[in-house]
Amino acid sequence: MLSQECRKQIQNKRKNLINQLRQSVQSQESQNIKSNFLQQIVNDEISRMTESENYEFDISDDEYLELMLHLEESLEKELKEKEDLIKYQQLEEMEKEEIDAAVTFWIESPVICPSCKQGYLNEENLSFNCQNCSFYIKNSTGISLSDFQKSLENMIQTHRSTNCSAELQFNGNENLRVYCQECGLDETINF
Repeated sequence: MLSQECRKQIQNKRKNLINQLRQSVQSQESQNIKSNFLQQIVNDEISRMTESENYEFDISDDEYLELMLHLEESLEKELKEKEDLIKYQQLEEMEKEEIDAAVTFWIESPVICPSCKQGYLNEENLSFNCQNCSFYIKNSTGISLSDFQKSLENMIQTHRSTNCSAELQFNGNENLRVYCQECGLDETINF
C-alpha cells in the first residue's frame, strides 16, 4: 500500500522533477534533487498514513533505504523510458518533416529553362515561357510543366547514353528544337 501511494505521488510530481532535471547542469545536483524528491514523497506518505488512519508505521532504517533505492530506480527507469520516447517522437517528426519537404520540393520545384539555364519556366495560355530569356514553346497537347520537365530529362539522358560529352542545346519558338553541335543530333519536338 505504501509503495502504491508513493508511486501515485511520483506520477503526480514527475513533470516538475523532469523539468528540474533537464535544467540541472551538474549530475550531483541532479542526484540531490532526486534524493530530496523521493525522501519528501515517502515522508509525506508516511505522515499522511499515520495521521489519517491511526496507523502505526514502523520501518527500520534499512527498510527505509531499500524503499528509497527501489523508488529511485523505478523513477530513473521511468524517466529514461520517457526521455527515449520523446527522442524517438522527435526523430519521427524530423523525418516526417524532411520527407514532406522533399516531396513538396519535387512536386512544386520550378523548371529551369533549358535554353538559358538561369530562368524558370512558367505555364501560361497553353505555352511554356522563360522568365529570363525569350524561350517559348507552344503547348498544343496540354501536358503539364512537370511532364515537360520529365521529357527534357529523358532527352538529356538519352543523349548521354550515346557517350557524347557535349551538352545539348535547346531553342524554343513554338516547337522545341534540341541539337548537339558535337554529335550532330538535331530534332524538333512538338508539344
